[in-house]
Amino acid sequence: MTRRTQQALREAPLIPLEDLPRYSPWPARLLGLSAWRKPVKSEAELYREYEEETFAPYLERARSHYAHSLYREWFAAQTAGTGPSPCHTECGLRLLTPGQQLEVFIDAVQDALAPHLPAPALCDLGAGTGKILYCLAQRGVTRQTPLLAFEFSPSARELIRHFSRNQGLDMQVHACNFLEPRITEAAIPRDAVLFTSFALACVPRDATDFLRALAAFRPRVVAHFEPCADFFKPDNLQHMMCRRYVEINGYNADIHIAARELEAEGVLRVLATRPNVFGGNPLLPFSTVVWTPA
Repeated sequence: MTRRTQQALREAPLIPLEDLPRYSPWPARLLGLSAWRKPVKSEAELYREYEEETFAPYLERARSHYAHSLYREWFAAQTAGTGPSPCHTECGLRLLTPGQQLEVFIDAVQDALAPHLPAPALCDLGAGTGKILYCLAQRGVTRQTPLLAFEFSPSARELIRHFSRNQGLDMQVHACNFLEPRITEAAIPRDAVLFTSFALACVPRDATDFLRALAAFRPRVVAHFEPCADFFKPDNLQHMMCRRYVEINGYNADIHIAARELEAEGVLRVLATRPNVFGGNPLLPFSTVVWTPA
């Protein structure tokens, strides 16, 4: 993590857990004090949520108002007027602006990926807007490494092409579907570095099958920046709330458990873990899990 980000975290206001209901409806929902209905996580529902309600409007605004803008300029415009919000950090609940949240997030990703670069390719599986690849490239982390973005949403893929062209990046963009056995039909170079980021939580698929599919590509390493329920401590109130949040939303948070199971079978080797690194949602922090095929 950069010194600038570390200083920003130290200086950010610390929020007591008891104040969280001021910022989020979720404490009341977790305690059964307010009504809430669990959403369906079918493939059709995921398509509606991410394609129709999220990325299609993003793409329309980017094309109409930010035709020549870089991602960071678009992000700043989209979050203008948004104040600080509570975030799960390694130094407690902190009030961070959207810009600060982005920097903390990218720092954590860079910490895990940079030691394994350059590589034949850096592949973002479930890339969303592509923000990680843009930001890492802007920082110079991806020099001499081809960038590949894989995404389920057609509009998100077009959004990635839009911003990568504006940034002058020769980025390959391909379709993927985590519900399919091979994940993608596109070619992934052998010895590539693969990663996922908040891409697995809504996928109703056995995590061990997913990791086996990734191992079949024979990558150099795979890094996951995903919620991991087994890292939530049973004697920590905030962690208990995080676990319950994952449970009632039906999120997939078993990637670390699956990695350890496959490590015991000799399928892969876990290289590093970093529990509960950061969450823009204070009840859904991601952990880092890095592994390599055995």
